[in-house]
Amino acid sequence: MFIKNTLLFIPVKLSDPFVLKRLLDSLKDNDYFELKDLGVIIVDDGSPTQEIKELCTNYPVIYLRTRGVGKMAALNY
Repeated sequence: MFIKNTLLFIPVKLSDPFVLKRLLDSLKDNDYFELKDLGVIIVDDGSPTQEIKELCTNYPVIYLRTRGVGKMAALNY
């Protein structure tokens, strides 16, 4: 894995991954995942289920999970 020039951090804390799926589908449909210099990192801030993690396996993203530390702390994870 190499460092991308631009990283898009997406903090989430959801019980239903529908909104995140819509976002990731939109990035895919608009070819953002094809950009060599763009990396997408999903920071799961203690979602109550494993659905976010499972969803992320379907996209070229990096998945990180915190223990529910809050949005700002999760972005600094």
